[in-house]
Amino acid sequence: MRPFVPARVVYIVDDDDGVRVGFARLLRSAGLEARCFESPERFLAEVVNEAHACILLDITMPGMSGPQVQARLNERGITLPVIAISAHDDSESRSRAHAAGARFF
Repeated sequence: MRPFVPARVVYIVDDDDGVRVGFARLLRSAGLEARCFESPERFLAEVVNEAHACILLDITMPGMSGPQVQARLNERGITLPVIAISAHDDSESRSRAHAAGARFF
């Protein structure tokens, strides 16, 4: 009998359907569980601290930005690693993401 190995979960938070679907397919092909959210508000309503999980978070979304989401996570004590993504790779976006606690951009 093989030992139990917990699922590896990646929360994908992006307002672009194509981005969410593409990342979800890629992650599932690698054996990871992808949980997709089209809005930061819906994500924040469902996210929990859990072992073996991380967040793939868009920086620029309507309503609430990625750094604002990170601030809410910090307020709630959610300590999951964050990988920030953006269609706009500039020093300001990178700086804001890292300042809010993103591990990678």
